[in-house]
Amino acid sequence: MSVSRDRKILEAAAKLFHERGFAGVSVDEIGVRAGVTGPAIYRHFKGKEEILTSLFDEALDGLLDATVPDGDVGRARLRSIVAGHAEYVVRASELASIWQTESSALSPASRRRFLRRTRSYFERWRTALEDVYPERSDDEIAAAVHCAVTLIGSLAQWPANLKGIDDRVALVTEMTLAALDAAALPAATPSA
Repeated sequence: MSVSRDRKILEAAAKLFHERGFAGVSVDEIGVRAGVTGPAIYRHFKGKEEILTSLFDEALDGLLDATVPDGDVGRARLRSIVAGHAEYVVRASELASIWQTESSALSPASRRRFLRRTRSYFERWRTALEDVYPERSDDEIAAAVHCAVTLIGSLAQWPANLKGIDDRVALVTEMTLAALDAAALPAATPSA
């Protein structure tokens, strides 16, 4: 089965945006990488920003699919979400990197739409964390979600040859769970 033209364009754009950033890439360069002329891209996408929006949607859809808790509860559900997120970031590091670094290139309308869509993803994290750490406040849970997602997201910047995929996923899963456990401890009172 052949890869669709849209898919070729998105894959080419993802590689280029990952390598040089959204602002450093032209539609013509995407076309060359995808094997089409720059103007032909406009038959598939309105422009470069729509390509970026499509990549953001693809990244979020991938994260949502990768972090379905499969009926797990408590710590098992949290581990499933952490490991699923880590595995997705390792396997789709270009998309994960773009998701982390290029949101400012989205139009205000696209950014608002994307933020609305990400709420369901962050709600999945929030529910799992509240179940495991019921004594933590809403603000502490929100901070823990942010820290966990940021820690796991750093995998997108790791050199590919640092460790095997499974080793990277296992390492970051354990690091993230340890960080969340540490954050759940009562804060130390500084001595005078």
